[in-house]
Amino acid sequence: MMEISELKDSIERSNWEFPIAVYRDEFFTNRTSVPHYHNEIEIVVALKGDIVVSCNNQDIIVRQGESLIINSDVVHIVKHADYPSSQILCIVFNPVLLYGYKNSSIEEKYVNPIVRSSISYISIPSTGWGEKCFTAYNEVAKHYFAKKNGYEIAVKIMLLDAWLILIRNLSLNLENNITNPNSKTKIVKLAMAFINKNYSSDIDLKDIAHEVGLSSSELCKLFKRHLSESPMQIVLKKRIAAACYYLTYTDEALSSISLKIGFSDANYFAIAFKKHLGMTPSSYRKRSREDIKN
Repeated sequence: MMEISELKDSIERSNWEFPIAVYRDEFFTNRTSVPHYHNEIEIVVALKGDIVVSCNNQDIIVRQGESLIINSDVVHIVKHADYPSSQILCIVFNPVLLYGYKNSSIEEKYVNPIVRSSISYISIPSTGWGEKCFTAYNEVAKHYFAKKNGYEIAVKIMLLDAWLILIRNLSLNLENNITNPNSKTKIVKLAMAFINKNYSSDIDLKDIAHEVGLSSSELCKLFKRHLSESPMQIVLKKRIAAACYYLTYTDEALSSISLKIGFSDANYFAIAFKKHLGMTPSSYRKRSREDIKN
């Protein structure tokens, strides 16, 4: 079961013995993820319809059947609110699943050249070799969710299969996917790390700005430029996402949840929740539990 934590993007990567998480649309609130980054590699697959993924403030349209590999430590947002009929698959995994042990030849020859490069993302086409990757990613999801005996081996085999296809064809589009991180991006990451760790506390814009050594106005301009949102908007999204978890998987009262996620007033929490998701917390709790049963 997914738990709210102080990880960079609040997604628990299953466990360190098998560090991978696979999820679909139901993970997102309002069909858009909170801006985040993490140490792992993320693969976003457009199962149906088109979606938009923003990587380091660059919007990439991922067409149906295409996939996008997002490198570690890249600030990104999965956005498909503008595509109401779209369906996506996300695979987030530690690259150790690919190379097995530190300093192995597989790590040095086939993983580090990508993970340690300045590449922010790699676009995978829907045809040719990309179609084979698409099939492999769907097989990863099938084995992950079924969890039959030996599913970990099956998942790893399909990840390796897709990675082999990728590295044999990467030269086809490598040059188009290189971006260089800068100091501004690092400041955004520092601010986001502070938000991820403290969103459930009584923090405000001044606290975040002080943490990264900027004025409140400078920080807001930076966030608007890189993430198209203000720091406090992201704080609110983090709180709402946490609330969705507690409403779905616990029986805690709304007053208790509101305090746990950083709202001092339960009424304000209910108003903010409805404004963000278009329904009351109680309605969301009922609907999400019905979705789980189905």
